Amino acid sequence: MNDRTLLAVAGQPVLHSLSPVLFRAAYPAAASPAVYTRILAPTAGDALRLAREIGLAGMNITAPLKEHVFAHLGRSDEVATALGAVNTLVRDGDAFRGTNTDPAGVAGAFAAAGIGVRGRRVLVLGAGGAGRAAAFALKKLGAEVVLCNRTDGRAAAAAAKLAVTAGPWADRDSILAGCDILVSCLPPDAETVHPDRLRPGLVLLEAAYPEPPLSRAARARGCRVLPGESWLLHQAVPAFRLLTGVEPDGAAMAGTLRSGPKRLSRRSLKIALVGFMGSGKTAVGRRLASALGFAFEDSDARVEERTGRTIPEIFRTEGEAAFRREESTALREILSGPPGVVCACAGGSLEDAGNRAFIGASAVVVWLHAPAGVCRSRIDAATRPLLDLRLRSAEAFEALFRARLSCYAEAADIAVGSEEPEERTARTIHEEIHRVVAD
Repeated sequence: MNDRTLLAVAGQPVLHSLSPVLFRAAYPAAASPAVYTRILAPTAGDALRLAREIGLAGMNITAPLKEHVFAHLGRSDEVATALGAVNTLVRDGDAFRGTNTDPAGVAGAFAAAGIGVRGRRVLVLGAGGAGRAAAFALKKLGAEVVLCNRTDGRAAAAAAKLAVTAGPWADRDSILAGCDILVSCLPPDAETVHPDRLRPGLVLLEAAYPEPPLSRAARARGCRVLPGESWLLHQAVPAFRLLTGVEPDGAAMAGTLRSGPKRLSRRSLKIALVGFMGSGKTAVGRRLASALGFAFEDSDARVEERTGRTIPEIFRTEGEAAFRREESTALREILSGPPGVVCACAGGSLEDAGNRAFIGASAVVVWLHAPAGVCRSRIDAATRPLLDLRLRSAEAFEALFRARLSCYAEAADIAVGSEEPEERTARTIHEEIHRVVAD
């Protein structure tokens, strides 16, 4: 089961990321046997630890981790080193090598729109990883770049390294009056420029997506807006080549973006927790359901309720195959029911391709991951028939654990480390869900 290449995008927030959609669209033409998911990681250390434990062959990095991950790496290419930030990691033995395709994304977005930048004056807002990538790319294309950041000292340091001009944050509106192009690399809800400074003929390139307030204001005032999805697409094409070694189907990737991101609504929301036995699905699920005001369901408990027997009894009298049939039925009952539910899915349920497809289509799927040793230490053998049947040794436990990784990755919308206390893990998931749910 785990013979497929595992890839991911890591950040916080990350559930909004369209990178999995782009990569999955590119796979059929490329015939790549890869699985791509998202890793919800509050720190660079968390992202890299999960990447190693899961066995990722590579990983994209999004805000706010681009600079922090760079600091953890032993090897990075010239572009990443010049920027002090990475957005793509490629497996290099037991470590990762960093690169940055964001400058290619900026150049590609302007080229695809037929907009030349040579000799034009550009204001870049934000001196983080994305802002530095934009300034780097535009300088290389022959633009005159002014870099502003909410912290002037950071803008000055980045501008000096990139050989562009730093502008005071307080003067950004007056600087924009003399510019042809504005590039915003700030969070969607951040203060940017005064709407009165957005004029017909000005070109705006956004790093953020879906469309933030600045883009909407710019469109209303007659500006030409290059959306963040364009930057995303044109950085993803070279990233795909690096991570898979094959040429992506760029047309399929672009077509996927045109359909827009999936909107999540609290009124229809269901959450499925998946992961290996002992990963904390029940404990985290109860706390998450309570925080959301949702019902909590456990597929194992539903099996016992439906059959009137314990799971060990079903294994003993009818075997594992019979249990798996009951398990599939229970999952369909729970996730076909009303919204407002958090469901803890049995660890082996994702081995079945039909279950993976059904769960993925029915709910936001959160993969709780803890190392095999942690999972084993949490398990009560009396309630786990597989421990008696074929997982008595640590080696056998580890083998099944590894075999199921790609099953979880295939179905998951996000992966979250679950070594921390369950209340902290539940809070991390709750905060991420809250960011992206429309209502």
